[in-house]
Amino acid sequence: MRRIETRESAEKKDRRNKIAIGIILVALMLLSTAGYAFFSGDKTDSEIIKVSIDGRDFYKQGDFWAFSLNNQNFYLTYLPNETGVISLSKSMRDYSGQPVYFTKNGLAEGEISRNIGSFVSKVWFACMQGENCTENWPIKNCTSNLVIIKEQDIGNNRFREEDNCVFIFSNDTIRAADAFIYKLIGVK
Repeated sequence: MRRIETRESAEKKDRRNKIAIGIILVALMLLSTAGYAFFSGDKTDSEIIKVSIDGRDFYKQGDFWAFSLNNQNFYLTYLPNETGVISLSKSMRDYSGQPVYFTKNGLAEGEISRNIGSFVSKVWFACMQGENCTENWPIKNCTSNLVIIKEQDIGNNRFREEDNCVFIFSNDTIRAADAFIYKLIGVK
């Protein structure tokens, strides 16, 4: 059974609750402003890692090295001098405006897709003709721009071209993907 309250006691209780909520909200606003001020300042020059390679500046942003080339930003895991030089005849001109297909959906494919996606008409997945494929992807052969990345314990990265297919064999597929991207965009 509830006790009957007088109008004065109800107003007093209501006023007390409003004051308590107001104090909590003001404290929350002050603490959030102070937290923002302390923890979100611009990074100082000593915290930004900058590396210059062959006259090009690379900046460390999280897990990626960022650089700009012809007003296009690139974000790769490795610097060019960490990937090694590869011998391929392909360049970005071969892929520009064309669809590019990958035979699996992994980190290395994501690295390539993120960096060449604005140059190509689309990035998609496909099954290589003649191989056992459990995915419901279109079947493609080497008349299409197909990039096949296979993880193999081989010591050094190995690249092979066959018509429009590029085969990449590596035990460090992201490093190999970065080498492929550097080759395509002409960064040595």
